[in-house]
Amino acid sequence: GDLFLFINAMSYAFYLVLVKPLMSKYAPITVITWVFTFGLGFVCIYPPTLSGLFQTNFTGFPNEIYLKIAYIIIGVTFLTYLLTIYGLKYLSPTVSSSYIYFQPVLVIIFAFLFTFLNWSADYTDTITIQKMGYMLLIFTGVYLTSKATTQKT
Repeated sequence: GDLFLFINAMSYAFYLVLVKPLMSKYAPITVITWVFTFGLGFVCIYPPTLSGLFQTNFTGFPNEIYLKIAYIIIGVTFLTYLLTIYGLKYLSPTVSSSYIYFQPVLVIIFAFLFTFLNWSADYTDTITIQKMGYMLLIFTGVYLTSKATTQKT
């Protein structure tokens, strides 16, 4: 798991640096279209993906599942990457990537909100002092890194 987390972080950093020059030439929607096209190609050639895809009974899925999949693909993935690419047009990759560290705060806020609105099961009991401490460490690291970068310029 740690290896995949490291690979993910390195891939995202590489992606942000690679996409920044493309933003001066192309519109965000063009860049994101090609990013997702190449991503789909890589997912399709990954053997475990193909075998699972062919063994899945899609007719057994209720409509609710298709709506959730559409939300994940369009709302959470496509729009997030589109906004990130749009941000890269005006910001440095460092500033743009720092926004990802606000995810722990948003997760906590939405966990309490969804529980309050009765939209999901109560997952707030999994939020512990230890996890809050980890979140504080992440924010401290991001703050110190951005402060050091600001002082150098």
